[in-house]
Amino acid sequence: MLIAVLLSSLLVAPAWLQAEGPVEHSSGAGADASRITDVVVFPNHAEVTREIVVDAVAGENRVLFSPLVPGLGPQSLRASVPTGGRVTGTELRTVHLTSSLSEEIAQRDAEIRALEDELASNTQALARRGEEAALYKSIKERFLGDASRELAEGAVSVDAWKDVLGFVRDGLSETDEASTEVKLRMRGLDELLTTRRAERSDLAGRQPKQMKEVAVAFIAERAGPMSVQIHYIVDAVIWQPSYDVHLDRASREVGIVGYGQISQWTGEAWTDVRLTLAMSRPDAELSLPALTPMVASLDAAEMQQLAKDVTFLSRSARGQAREWSEQRFGRRQDRETFRRNLEQLARNSQQALAKLGLSRELIEDALDALVDRFAGVRYAVEGRETIPYGTSSHKVVTFQASVPAELKFVATPALGDTVMLLGEVLNTTGYPVLDGPVSLFVDGSYVGISAVQGAAQNERMVFGFGPDDALVVQRRLLSRETKGPEAFRMSQVISYHYEITVENFDDLPVEVEVGDQIPVSTTDDIQITFLGSTIQPGIETKTGVLRWPIQVAAGQRLTLEYAFSVECPVEKEVHWK
Repeated sequence: MLIAVLLSSLLVAPAWLQAEGPVEHSSGAGADASRITDVVVFPNHAEVTREIVVDAVAGENRVLFSPLVPGLGPQSLRASVPTGGRVTGTELRTVHLTSSLSEEIAQRDAEIRALEDELASNTQALARRGEEAALYKSIKERFLGDASRELAEGAVSVDAWKDVLGFVRDGLSETDEASTEVKLRMRGLDELLTTRRAERSDLAGRQPKQMKEVAVAFIAERAGPMSVQIHYIVDAVIWQPSYDVHLDRASREVGIVGYGQISQWTGEAWTDVRLTLAMSRPDAELSLPALTPMVASLDAAEMQQLAKDVTFLSRSARGQAREWSEQRFGRRQDRETFRRNLEQLARNSQQALAKLGLSRELIEDALDALVDRFAGVRYAVEGRETIPYGTSSHKVVTFQASVPAELKFVATPALGDTVMLLGEVLNTTGYPVLDGPVSLFVDGSYVGISAVQGAAQNERMVFGFGPDDALVVQRRLLSRETKGPEAFRMSQVISYHYEITVENFDDLPVEVEVGDQIPVSTTDDIQITFLGSTIQPGIETKTGVLRWPIQVAAGQRLTLEYAFSVECPVEKEVHWK
């Protein structure tokens, strides 16, 4: 008896799921239809908030959200009643579709039926034209057969005979033209019908065979309208930042417009929603970290791989480093172990690092790339947005701001005769700027596409706005002289003498930073000596880079010269690499 009671109690559904008791509310079409109100888009998924407003009764209520996308998983589902009640349970169910949920499919079905009806009507019209043509042909054959006899007997005049022939000829010509017109129209209808059927088939192939529905049970403190919400995670979503940067040279201000490029294939349209774009990845930080054994190793192959990883990270953009890190490290401890190895590596001597093709600078750059400074960034998009699902990308504005710019002209005559305009700004927009592509404009005119590296608040950013047509720079070799061998040394000295000219065709004076370089040596057999310049440059000894800040008046042509020498073994040809 006790076993029977226990079994019967196990077979009875919880009270909030039983048909009797709670008042049922539906999310079907009409005033009670649920709608998406808020979406938070992460780099590869989104959190969706869907709401239904019901006329609740005091006490137990139950509302059904349906249909919902099939990718909705039970792990991410939660329900809430913002005010005046509490949730007592949720149930996620699978619903197998018996009819189309897609408005696009229904529209294609209507278009296909209309095209089939029009084709049928044109087929009938073509048949009638065929009957008319057959009638005219029968009249013509009969008349031609009797014409000679009736003309001989005087039963018909020549004029009447011509009238009948003209009537038959005009009738056949009219039916031929009409038939041709109908056939052309039918051909177009048939092609359009084939296209619509293919579109319908493609849409049907992409439509899921099943959907989800969620039942939410809640208790209302009092009767009246009440908002019930469900929150869930959907995949097949991506967003990426991009920017428009406008330089106003007169005011020396840079206007920055940030965008979020969103694509989503979730199966549900986000219509008139509050939108937030976030860079965090909460799914990767929810699991409890577990410490596992960290094994000491002397494997040379592992050290070589570590060196390759350092080289890649030190040269990669932050977005690339983040993607690499996500794929490379399955656990947080793997990432921490990698970081510890880099810290140990950085304590080695420069000579030891050079054997691995590394330096302390490269290791520091790699360590910096591992730190995602913008993981907590969130942009709350102003107003409301509508983002359909499909293959198209939707662009929303994340922020707009203007900041003062320090304009700078930079020339590298060894690499070209143009002078580039740079704008240096501090990020005082009030928003972090993420890595992304940039469309550049100068005084309202589009100049090209570039990229920006991420910048936090009050961090420096530099934008290149392309060449300035009013400035021209040129570099030429004035002389190359060889002397030697020198006394007591079997060496020769090769001297190079260069000239650089900068011309300003504008009506305003400018300062141009001219950059060039002398070679550097990594061997004792070659000695490089800077011999001087008509204008003293700044010299970076490690790289051989020379920089001259030059004031060029309006309409002025300014010239500078510099020279350097290369001492090397006699009868050896020096080349650059």
